[in-house]
Amino acid sequence: MNINKRKGIKKEKHKSFLKEYNYELTAVSLILLGIFLLVENLEIKYYIYIFLQKIFFSLIFILSKIFNAFVIIIKQFETSDIVGIALTLIGFYMLLKIWRDREVSRNSYLQNCPECGGNLRRIPRTSKQKVSGIIFGSKIKHYSCNICDYKGIKMSKK
Repeated sequence: MNINKRKGIKKEKHKSFLKEYNYELTAVSLILLGIFLLVENLEIKYYIYIFLQKIFFSLIFILSKIFNAFVIIIKQFETSDIVGIALTLIGFYMLLKIWRDREVSRNSYLQNCPECGGNLRRIPRTSKQKVSGIIFGSKIKHYSCNICDYKGIKMSKK
């Protein structure tokens, strides 16, 4: 036994019946299914048509219910309210975008420790930094100095 281990000779493991004859079993199953469909008088096209028709009409029904609920909600607002909400959201988007650009430009350069000039190493990001990366739509890398206690981030646009 030790000689076989040293020479790298492996014993052949026995495969299960299903794994060993999977191809043959699939071929025989397909032949039997084909013979069954030739002998039996099934109208498969009709059943597939009915099945697809029911799925299609169910999707239309669900979408019409969602659309009707959306219309009912929209009818409760006046046009000026909808325009006001849209303008407010656009303003928030513009502020978030400029804030992101400024944060990225402030934190885009970090090669050496700004306090002692030592080498930096990457460390895992905090959950707050992960959330900030998602909100800003940017890549955030967290660094720590090898010499002092400095910890900083480097941001870049995706």
